Amino acid sequence: MLPTVVIANLAPAGAAARCGQLNIGDQIIAVNGVSLVGLPLSTCQTYIKNSKNQTVVKLCRASLF
Repeated sequence: MLPTVVIANLAPAGAAARCGQLNIGDQIIAVNGVSLVGLPLSTCQTYIKNSKNQTVVKLCRASLF
């Protein structure tokens, strides 16, 4: 597992839940071409919050079983 953001929950009415492509447990590797690997959580949150309406998210899905 890479040292990056892991989705712990999704707001039911939020954009991530509405898109239907993000799941709890997914790792967010990059947002709009900016790598989040190794960055502090607060920095990652800032990148995510400041993203525009069209956001490209690179995910890493890990199987738990």
